[in-house]
Amino acid sequence: MCMITTLISIPCCIMTYMVTDYFWISMTGLFIEYMLSTAWGQPAIGILSTVCDASVRGTAISLFFFLISIFGVICPYGYLAI
Repeated sequence: MCMITTLISIPCCIMTYMVTDYFWISMTGLFIEYMLSTAWGQPAIGILSTVCDASVRGTAISLFFFLISIFGVICPYGYLAI
């Protein structure tokens, strides 16, 4: 589920960041991307909670949030480079 929503959100991010001439196309891409990014976050935490051992569960979830934050900062620079 996480991979599917991420693959769907890639064209939405392209719509948001690459189409600068049409406001509503950019806003539609941003809206869909936000809807998809909020849809996979909670199931991913649930998957981590059930798969990881109890001794490393907190660390795994913290690492998950850290990676999401880092990619959220780095990816717009990648879009600018494209």
